[in-house]
Amino acid sequence: MAKYKICPSCGRRNPPNALDCEAEECGADLSTVHVTDEAFAGTVSTAGTTGTAGTASGQTSSPFVRMVRICEECGAVNPANARKCRCGEEISDILPVPENSAAQVQTAPVKPIQMTPKNFMLSSLDGSLLYQISEGETILGREAELENYLEERLYVSRRHARLYLENGRLTIENLSATNYTFVNNMSLDGQRMELHEGDEIGLGGNSVNGNRQEMAAYFRVVRK
Repeated sequence: MAKYKICPSCGRRNPPNALDCEAEECGADLSTVHVTDEAFAGTVSTAGTTGTAGTASGQTSSPFVRMVRICEECGAVNPANARKCRCGEEISDILPVPENSAAQVQTAPVKPIQMTPKNFMLSSLDGSLLYQISEGETILGREAELENYLEERLYVSRRHARLYLENGRLTIENLSATNYTFVNNMSLDGQRMELHEGDEIGLGGNSVNGNRQEMAAYFRVVRK
């Protein structure tokens, strides 16, 4: 007696060892579908196959039922062959259920997908400091913000550079008239510049052939 795996999504009869539906337009996951013998398979609705003998016009005794997977995290209804929900949750281990019963399944309320903005931070190149930049204006210098870290770096002015963070955009402006401020080894020359993750800031010094001044301060812009 022939045995099959009946696809819960499209109704196709597949070989008993099939892991995915062989219908080109389907491809549903069959790894959790039980093998059915021919006697029972004849009473199950299938796509593109003839139903039980004696049923008029090839109609089957049971109507076709579309199967779906319901995300346990957000409650979204997904196709039976989906392996991940639109919210990103893994759902390959969730058993498919009939679509018309989805509304009766108790699930958690749908959670809106929110992107948490990353904080702008300064990471010293020597690895000893990680500083989170606050919204609005921040003055860096030996007698301003980060003074404890900068106090022995004599190439850094008392008020050396101004950072400004607003609406997710971070800019920097040089305030020093002696040793200047550098971004990616280029002097600001009195202009305000927008900073991005990975940019290198030099307060009082730049890099020459990979060498940096000991009395200057160097940071990298990171986002966490």
